[in-house]
Amino acid sequence: MVRCVKRCLKKILKNAKLTYEELLNVVVEIECVLNSRPLTYVSSEDRVEPLTPSHLLTGRRLLSIPDESIVAEEESSNVEILFNRQRYVTSLLSHFWS
Repeated sequence: MVRCVKRCLKKILKNAKLTYEELLNVVVEIECVLNSRPLTYVSSEDRVEPLTPSHLLTGRRLLSIPDESIVAEEESSNVEILFNRQRYVTSLLSHFWS
């Protein structure tokens, strides 16, 4: 599993420079993906949802982390910087998903 996380991080980050919070967000997304993998072989004839590690942790399959709205009452320049960083992290995560 450590190798899987390292491989995902290398694919996402390459030479990216992230803050601690952004890196934490990326790691949580990777955790979500790895915990959503089926534990057993899944055939096309199975109608039951396969058992995943997230079933054991939360009782359901995690497909993605929940989106949180940004609540900021700061200057517009700070908000713009936050949106730019959010777009940057989102593009990294979409690269990972593709």
